[in-house]
Amino acid sequence: MKSQATLLSAVGLAAALLASPALGQGWPSPVAPLPERATALDKRFQPAVDFDTDVCFNVPAVDASGAISPAASTYATRPPASCRAANYRTQSNVYARSRCNNGYCGRVYSYFWQSDFSHAFDWESIIVWTTDQGTSSRVVGVTRGDHGDWDTRPTSGGQLRFVSDASGEHVKLVFHYETWGFSHLWRFSKTDGGDEPAENGTGQWLIQPLVSWNGYPSVAVRNAVSNYDFKGANFDNKEARFASTLAAANAGGIAPGFNANVDAGADSPGCPSGSTLC
Repeated sequence: MKSQATLLSAVGLAAALLASPALGQGWPSPVAPLPERATALDKRFQPAVDFDTDVCFNVPAVDASGAISPAASTYATRPPASCRAANYRTQSNVYARSRCNNGYCGRVYSYFWQSDFSHAFDWESIIVWTTDQGTSSRVVGVTRGDHGDWDTRPTSGGQLRFVSDASGEHVKLVFHYETWGFSHLWRFSKTDGGDEPAENGTGQWLIQPLVSWNGYPSVAVRNAVSNYDFKGANFDNKEARFASTLAAANAGGIAPGFNANVDAGADSPGCPSGSTLC
């Protein structure tokens, strides 16, 4: 969670950043995306996302050689046109890692940006909690990152919206600029006043090419993104953070009995078709 000092320092940046587009080192091109290689269940429950007009689209973090997308300038509510390039909507990557045991699975979907409000690089995660029933699995709740904390909504209660396609049922979330927190982060799609229209320019909710934990081209490429120093941003799928991320996100008990430290069964983390890692 952002400390009070961090939020206060962000206030000091706000006047300058809100009034201007990206500053500083510019906006270098991201690396090329990896080919999609994901388990059927990771793909089935992948979120369907949108991007408000005052934020950048996510981009690939790592390419097939292990190169990392370079840092870009910070921005607030006037993103440079280059970070909303039309091809980013479909030529990007989302990174998934699932852990299942005791009847439940926590499926972490991580998204990468070259910049955030006050620092280079940004990682934001969405966790979809499902039952562990193979092809009969169902969503029981969804967690979004919230300034270092976690915000979870159960499937019951009507506070989540979904879109269905041939691959599965996908919860809707929107990447936006949060004024009071001076940050870019996910929010749940609005559930009042009818369905929320997409603002990414396609009219559709986006389900981008997915890379499961065993879907990287090699262990070296997976290690490259896991071990890279993203400064103030954190890749929640990496070994050093994965269990603690799941434990913190499940603090409210959305998945009772779930053990954040244990993989159990073939779907934890799962083996995508064509993988050389499993």
